[in-house]
Amino acid sequence: MPRARTPAIAPRTRPALTFYPAEVDGAPAAFVVDLEQEPRKTLGARIVVAVPMRDPTEDGLRSEDEMGTLDRVQEVITGRLEEAYGAELVGFYDLNGATTLVFYGSGKPIPVAVAKTIGDIGPYAIDVHVAQDPEWRFYIDVLFPDAYALQGIWNRALIDELESHGDTLIEPRVVDHLVTFPTKAGADKASKKLKAQHFTIDGVEPDEEEGRFALMFHRSETLEDDKPNHFSAEILDIILPLDGEYDGWGAPAVGGDQEEEEEEASGLKPQASGGGKKKAAPAKAKAPAKAKAPAKAKAPAKKKAPAKKKAPAKAKAPAKAKAPAKAKAPAKAKAPAKKKAPAKAKK
Repeated sequence: MPRARTPAIAPRTRPALTFYPAEVDGAPAAFVVDLEQEPRKTLGARIVVAVPMRDPTEDGLRSEDEMGTLDRVQEVITGRLEEAYGAELVGFYDLNGATTLVFYGSGKPIPVAVAKTIGDIGPYAIDVHVAQDPEWRFYIDVLFPDAYALQGIWNRALIDELESHGDTLIEPRVVDHLVTFPTKAGADKASKKLKAQHFTIDGVEPDEEEGRFALMFHRSETLEDDKPNHFSAEILDIILPLDGEYDGWGAPAVGGDQEEEEEEASGLKPQASGGGKKKAAPAKAKAPAKAKAPAKAKAPAKKKAPAKKKAPAKAKAPAKAKAPAKAKAPAKAKAPAKKKAPAKAKK
């Protein structure tokens, strides 16, 4: 029988725009994307506005001194394009000394008209590119993170939630994982590979409604530094070639506020003990509900686009967003996602 999993704690808030690091042709880049966007043909005009920075860092990213100014420039440009074209900002990225804002709007705007609409933005110049992109390929293929970078986003959300409860992350605890496969054969093959990596398999359960098979497994981990990214990459390396979809992980908060609350409720006082284990709080941190993949997104290479899967009753891992078609990120999670240079639209 699969192991029972403890109740989940839902994070309080979730930003619409989410950051992840990347590399583009060997240059460091910082991407910020709205994961909740979906392609709409009514907003089929892609408007890209590049704003060269005045004081970038040595690696071509925005400096702390210029960050506030660039944020205000972004607000001005966004407001003017929204009013003129109903445009929505779906993301932006910093690369090679410029910040590039990506919008989707209505109609068939031309660069000269867009530049005139934006008007004066102080000491900054702008470079405007416009293209018809009704399927939002730029959003899907360039802005949207691949499976590794996407999981890194959810890892940060989980870690932030645990730390908000006073967890220092250095205590070992059982970390539960949930993966789904289109076939039981795929789940069984992944089980063998995961066991070889010292994961304990809790079981495979069919989901008749979705037509998939849920594989549950766990391993004791500490969560400090970059460890969640490492074990996530370890899992993704195994399951992606088998058409698996990672629904994420969950772990109990250890120590901190949760432990103190439990001791007060039970009337017990902390006792000093040599080398004794800390008591794990019963609640489990859980990532926010994951964004749906864009409606027009194709599945990753060599992978069919699986249907969305709800976690079984005994597996509270967060629902997983399907990453659109992208090149596979490096095997090591510490390395940022690598991207090709975005193709420029016609001026």
